[in-house]
Amino acid sequence: MAVQKRYARNIEALSEEECVRLAGKHVTVVGCGGLGGLVIEALARIGVGTLRIIDGDVFEESNLNRQIACTEQDLGCEKALVAADRVGAINSTVLVEPQVCLLAEDNAAELFAGTDCVVDCLDNLEARFWAAHACQELGLPIVYGAIAGWFGQVCTVFPGDRSFVSIYGEVGGIVSI
Repeated sequence: MAVQKRYARNIEALSEEECVRLAGKHVTVVGCGGLGGLVIEALARIGVGTLRIIDGDVFEESNLNRQIACTEQDLGCEKALVAADRVGAINSTVLVEPQVCLLAEDNAAELFAGTDCVVDCLDNLEARFWAAHACQELGLPIVYGAIAGWFGQVCTVFPGDRSFVSIYGEVGGIVSI
């Protein structure tokens, strides 16, 4: 099992077999802002095979200081499309599926269908609940992260696990998480 030269330094953290398996994985990242942009870039560089990128927002001037995908030329452009272009420039072997839309109750399950894992880099609690709920419905693991100033948190929730509700409580009548 030969690993491409570009991934040779991954071998210190991942085995050759794990690198090959990673190339066959489909990961959805929802939220392309400060945290999401970094996650998307890291997943592209490490060699995830397919990235679905979801965000309905556009870049604004206040994003320039903290969002890695944002340049002055990208102001007013859709974050998901800019992030997809960036992935293409970083690693042309990664298949990118940009989705320009906001995550909501009525589209979360459809947007996550066919993926192996969801990474939640959202900036609002309501959408975070819909993401967690859809992942439970679909039997998908979800890794969520949040950053505020110099503080951050991350948690992995597997299907059937109630850690998300333990941390955030129940919102909007969602009780089946």
